[in-house]
Amino acid sequence: MSSSELRNFNEKRLRINKIGMMTLGGWAIGNIAVSGFSLRNASGSNKHFHQMNVYWNAVNLAWPVSDITEL
Repeated sequence: MSSSELRNFNEKRLRINKIGMMTLGGWAIGNIAVSGFSLRNASGSNKHFHQMNVYWNAVNLAWPVSDITEL
């Protein structure tokens, strides 16, 4: 593989990674919003489900944020 082919391959890989991280971040924000809103009226196991969903998606949101900010 030549140097230019390797550079092109890497650029494509980085674009795909960025799209994936943006998708994961958007999905996480949506899940946090829906479950956060649903927590207002939830009780019992439904409340625990929405709490878990918010926490899990906070972790999912941390990945794209750290990728964007390149910590």
